[in-house]
Amino acid sequence: MSSYLSQVPANSLRQRMIDDMNMRRYSRETQRNYVRDVARFATYLGRPPDTATAEDLRQFQIDQRASGMGVPTMNSIVAALRFFFTHIRQRTTLLRTVASLANGGRASHALRLLGNNVIESQNPAKDTADRWLGLSPQDRERTAVFASGRDARAAINMRIQEGLVAEGSLRGEAIEVMVYERVNLTREELRYAKSYREGQTLEVTRGGMRDIGLNAGRYDVTKVHANGKIDLRKGGQRVLFDPRKLSPQETRDRLQLSEKKIVQIREGDRVRWTANDKPRDLHNAAIATVVAVDQNAVTVETASRQRLTLGLSDPMLSRLDLAYSLNMHMAQGITTDKAITVMASYEMNLSNQRLFNVGVTRVRDELTMIVDDKAKLERQLASNRGNKTSALETTGRLNIDNMAEGGRGRSRRGQDLGLPDGFKAGASDHAEYPTVAGKGGPRSDEQGRIARDRAENLAVLPERSLGLDL
Repeated sequence: MSSYLSQVPANSLRQRMIDDMNMRRYSRETQRNYVRDVARFATYLGRPPDTATAEDLRQFQIDQRASGMGVPTMNSIVAALRFFFTHIRQRTTLLRTVASLANGGRASHALRLLGNNVIESQNPAKDTADRWLGLSPQDRERTAVFASGRDARAAINMRIQEGLVAEGSLRGEAIEVMVYERVNLTREELRYAKSYREGQTLEVTRGGMRDIGLNAGRYDVTKVHANGKIDLRKGGQRVLFDPRKLSPQETRDRLQLSEKKIVQIREGDRVRWTANDKPRDLHNAAIATVVAVDQNAVTVETASRQRLTLGLSDPMLSRLDLAYSLNMHMAQGITTDKAITVMASYEMNLSNQRLFNVGVTRVRDELTMIVDDKAKLERQLASNRGNKTSALETTGRLNIDNMAEGGRGRSRRGQDLGLPDGFKAGASDHAEYPTVAGKGGPRSDEQGRIARDRAENLAVLPERSLGLDL
């Protein structure tokens, strides 16, 4: 079978991939294997691999495993695809350099390199929405909007929706639905009463938590006591809950805290799911379009062109939100030609290197960042690395701790990152980041990854089909 990748011009994807591996001193064997494995995926698609969607990657891995492919071979293919989507995604020199800097833990340096693509605004959310609304219909389809925080995302979604109504792009009367918006907390944060507020909803997953007196179901938070205990109510049942009894060794996400809010839905709205309904092939963060609204139901069309009618009592109708803007952490698993990204210096926990990395590495051609204060954000990024490692779609983890794909920590000098000649690093870029110890080159690192993953039955897959190119 002829490979799609071997048929494309030498100066395109295949050559860029080889050049990047040479720059990182990958062995000839690793280069041959990586090109072969990406070519295998491209042949499966029948089109350029950089146009793949998250669902394409998911189905490819499922089909390969169903054909009897062994776990080590599958993991080798995952390593090749991880490299491809990490380093070959961007189609401009500027974005490739910015992505390389961000991937090396030098977010403040990357922010400076973006130059005039970073715009200061007193109202970033409003200006971001207005900028997107000012685009042509074709450019709107090519341009994603990302926000670092939930408040900014909600404000952008609302203003874009209002703008679309005013211009006539959204049709008919709106229907109001009560939705449960997830409050993103770690399991450790859920152990403290300060994380809870009256009016919130605590959901206990199937199976319940009988060890702390909670059955499965949805509880309203009615009061937070000064002694750290919380009043919960489920129908006519009142429960006194002590979150400190939650085990710090718990590894399962059995609790979820949400806040209620009203969302107006119209025909033509773009929405996303905030929970899974696997029997109906609805996945958390997947995008859908509202195609009809009446007093009894909402009909949506998913990214896979499936049409589904949800009655007003359907639980998934309370598990959606507007999707004109996405939080940056939701951007994992998608790629877009262009993006407008909002990041604020005052969001101390969200303005970090890891989230910045996710935002800037999603974009192929053009990135515009709208910020409140560029200088403050630069300092914030330099001092806050973030406390979570972002996933790289269906292919594993992004390396943002300056760990080279080949297994050795690379120098942080500009020439190693492909920076323009004469570009100087600032003082905030000289912080040390951990590197991988040992002498293992690209081949030994690849073998190490395979060895660690031998026990896995299938490479990690996201439960999403975002309908955006990857």
